[in-house]
Amino acid sequence: MNACVYVLTHEHEIHDGLIDMKMIGVYDSRQSAVEAVNRMSGLPGFSDSVDGFRIDARRLGEFGWADGFDEKNLIQDAKAAMVDEAHEVQGITYLVQHEYEYPEEVDHVRFIGVFSSESKAVDLVDFLRKKPGFISHPDGFFIDPYEIGKDHWQDGFVTATGFE
Repeated sequence: MNACVYVLTHEHEIHDGLIDMKMIGVYDSRQSAVEAVNRMSGLPGFSDSVDGFRIDARRLGEFGWADGFDEKNLIQDAKAAMVDEAHEVQGITYLVQHEYEYPEEVDHVRFIGVFSSESKAVDLVDFLRKKPGFISHPDGFFIDPYEIGKDHWQDGFVTATGFE
């Protein structure tokens, strides 16, 4: 069975139902992710919405949206699939996400998966670019390296106000 990692995110409402999601980090155990929540929950921004933390268990190499997506249907289930992957977590993982705007100025980010190497992440992106939805937004993919156990957003955040 492939190794499991724990992805910690934080969501909060910016205004009028628009949600901002921050990637906090990737951890090798649920306990490590909970400890990160405890560290982050007192920081600016996070302390205003401590209920916004989310810990998701993910298997390395498992990815969603294998069949693509309908870009106008904002509520869909992501068909999962699997690629060969490592059986233990080491050093750095690579998160694949996809983002596009619909309607205009509203970003939709899809979490695709976590991989043990950048080359596996790149291969997956090449595969998904040919699928429905992704084919219309081929430049919306991004691959980010995350060191296991490293917290991001260590200074917290400030939400801009004054939207019209």
